[in-house]
Amino acid sequence: MQGDAPLAVTSFSAALAAGDLNPTLIPSAYRGRAIAYLRQNQCKPAIADLDAYIRLKTADVQALELRGDAHACAGDLQAADSDLSLAIAAKPDRAAYWNRGRLRWRMKKFA
Repeated sequence: MQGDAPLAVTSFSAALAAGDLNPTLIPSAYRGRAIAYLRQNQCKPAIADLDAYIRLKTADVQALELRGDAHACAGDLQAADSDLSLAIAAKPDRAAYWNRGRLRWRMKKFA
């Protein structure tokens, strides 16, 4: 929240490693650290954290969209398309359609 992504990664990592974090906060720590990683263009660690978050919070459509962004950041446009399609199937949303359309444009899937 203070705009210091490296500090956020360090803080979330410490909280997760401590072993005494309230179990209800563990998903949020993974999600927060993933966002901090993305702000630093560290795409692959962000994907790993979002995978962990999604395993713990399966009904989070925004996490699928965020992981789609992380996959696109890492250059895996097919995985990004898959995540955005899953998000749209779960909850059709104008912004998700827009993001998937832009992604498919990058993939030269114009149809």
